[in-house]
Amino acid sequence: MAMTTEELMGLLKKEFADDEVVVRDTAGDGEHYMVEVQSSKFNNMTLLEQHRLVYKALGDKVGTDVHALQIKTRKQL
Repeated sequence: MAMTTEELMGLLKKEFADDEVVVRDTAGDGEHYMVEVQSSKFNNMTLLEQHRLVYKALGDKVGTDVHALQIKTRKQL
């Protein structure tokens, strides 16, 4: 079951409401996405912790509705 870019953005914006979030459907099929998140929440976090926070925001959608996910995170200075 695929997801729309808007649905994915909605889930991320719940966790990263005031942060910069970009979502791209990389294959045009609603199952392969690239997300970029810049957030002050990432300050003092390792890259692994940053990615875990993104996965947490998406819940069980990765591996079910989203087949592949590329994540880019940036700390906000």
